Amino acid sequence: MKKTLFLLLSVLFFQRCSNSDQALQTPTQVDKNAPQIVRGSLEISPTAQLIRDCNTGKLYTVIPNAILDSLYGQAVAPIRYPAKSVYAVVRGTLVGDTLTIKDIDAVESKNPWNTCIPFEFWCSGTEPFWDLEISQAGAGLFYQDIGQQQGTKYAWAVPKIEGDTWTYEAPATEGHPAIKVVIKKEKANNGMSEQVYNYSSELTIGNEKRKGVAIRWGEPKMEPKR
Repeated sequence: MKKTLFLLLSVLFFQRCSNSDQALQTPTQVDKNAPQIVRGSLEISPTAQLIRDCNTGKLYTVIPNAILDSLYGQAVAPIRYPAKSVYAVVRGTLVGDTLTIKDIDAVESKNPWNTCIPFEFWCSGTEPFWDLEISQAGAGLFYQDIGQQQGTKYAWAVPKIEGDTWTYEAPATEGHPAIKVVIKKEKANNGMSEQVYNYSSELTIGNEKRKGVAIRWGEPKMEPKR
């Protein structure tokens, strides 16, 4: 009797172990409909809402979303112009190249410290205040005159490089004169703080010259002093 009971318990024990092993080996089911996080560069125009994923570089078409459009408008203000993008983190479902937004984590004005789409240089200056993002990945030179609250996208231009000097030029666009920016690897500051940058910049827009500094992608980004 004892021997029979022992054998029965042994069989039950091994069956449980076998079932446990099978449960551990069962692959986890992935819910394809679960929201996915997309972090990237958001651009909204009257005809389309587009976001470029920083991790994959893919460009997704966003199903029109009124809340996203409103947040984008706040992030680009007060300077809004065609092809201007902002930094965004959204959650949604992907079907092919189309994204349906389920939740919005962040929509912010783009700057050198939050953008995840590469740029060659990000230039800026004071008195008057201006900035210029130079990005081959973004296919353009993005200029803003902060004082005049105006901005535009110039066509991407391959720079002329001589030693530690980069020169970018772009022809005039509708309502905006031609620009030229010369960037040199040398210590510089923006004239309003003790912050020292590794690059200087000189912008020529029309007949006006503006001095500034520059940050290069891939090098440590100095956080602005507060």
